[in-house]
Amino acid sequence: MHDVFISYSKSDNLAADAACAALENAGIRCWIAPRNVHSGYYWAEQIVNAIDDCRVMVLIFSAAANISSQVLREVEKAIRKGTPIHPVRIENVEPTKSMEHFLHSLHWLDALTPPLERHLQILCKDVKAYLDNHSEPDRADNGPQSEIDSGAVSASDIVRSPREGGSVDKQRQPFISPIRRHWWPIAALLALLAICGSGAIYFLASSRVNCETASDCNELGHAYNDKKQWDDAIRAFKKAIDLDSNAADYLNLGWAYNGKHEWDLAVNAFSKTIQLDPNPNDPNLAAAFVDRGYAYAAQKNWSRAIADYDEAIRVDPEYASAFYYRGESKQALGDTLGSQADKAEAHKINPKDF
Repeated sequence: MHDVFISYSKSDNLAADAACAALENAGIRCWIAPRNVHSGYYWAEQIVNAIDDCRVMVLIFSAAANISSQVLREVEKAIRKGTPIHPVRIENVEPTKSMEHFLHSLHWLDALTPPLERHLQILCKDVKAYLDNHSEPDRADNGPQSEIDSGAVSASDIVRSPREGGSVDKQRQPFISPIRRHWWPIAALLALLAICGSGAIYFLASSRVNCETASDCNELGHAYNDKKQWDDAIRAFKKAIDLDSNAADYLNLGWAYNGKHEWDLAVNAFSKTIQLDPNPNDPNLAAAFVDRGYAYAAQKNWSRAIADYDEAIRVDPEYASAFYYRGESKQALGDTLGSQADKAEAHKINPKDF
């Protein structure tokens, strides 16, 4: 396990490696790509898992990181998880609007004047103080359990064994079905359910979505997404859309549908994002094309997937994921050379992840 996830642009690998070395020399465990990326597994899944498992994110902030869509997604993921971020500014640049949205209220460590090592000592002290004052959370899945799993009902509650001191009447008693014995309350319950219909079911399901503003509903949906509780996430995002419909809300909804493998509904949600947000300067647009392409690819609709990856690259020519997944789709169609070229371009743009 690790304490710190280090987010950085490939252009700043020397500064990121120096930060990693300083933190680990101080006894703080770090996760950094490409060192901790394992072959044979999807890189994106490893990034997400590493951010989920970290207690602190250290952001190496520079002009390159400022415009990196990958760094922005990592920062957004940490913010959604409630993970504290320690930004280390190594170049004197102002955050973009998207980056400022996530980082505006944070304390920055300016490391503009050499030597860098002096600033990293302060970073180590700050991170160590936070870790010492915040106990390490239980990383096990503490999701809801069934009554049987939680011990509310056990075999001993149902059948008492003679070995436990109970007695067994040798004369077999006639069996009376519980349904026959208690037929009228069961019939009443069935009638009530028939009358209430889907309304009762919806009420029971929606009671888990406790939010009053679109922002709160989105945060709740992301929390459910992180736990892979897709149905709850979908209800939260739908409520956010009801309160304040915008492109980002539909993008979130599409992610939840993708997680649940409901590909057609995911396609519809991403299409709505594209319809509502045609601005090529908004990173949501490129992300919507990539994610809709992923949903098409999951349905083996390779040509439509490639068309969406083409659009994502047109909007953001530095979108490494679009090149990589387009390469995957080309490979599925037998275009080995095209696949290799796209994956090489993805590696060129973002060698730490591809």
